[in-house]
Amino acid sequence: MKIGLLVAPWLPVPPKAYGGIEHAVDVLARGLAELGHEVHLHATSDSTCPVRRSATFGSAPRWRMGHSSLEMRQVIDGYERLGDCNIIHDHT
Repeated sequence: MKIGLLVAPWLPVPPKAYGGIEHAVDVLARGLAELGHEVHLHATSDSTCPVRRSATFGSAPRWRMGHSSLEMRQVIDGYERLGDCNIIHDHT
């Protein structure tokens, strides 16, 4: 099964320090891949989770956390890039 995971653009997956959702998504992505699923993570390009990845932003724009226009850009781009997935698990 093709499973898409989408996260907000504020922190990489896994996070370098604090980032509860990003940590949970990293564990989820690794576990799903171990079970044989094809996992595609749409996060930021500084993410290092060992599954197929795509990104809207080159790195996490932490200084602009909470700006809805950036998050909407991430979500719209993410749904387009994850369009071939059977399931999209949205964590935004």
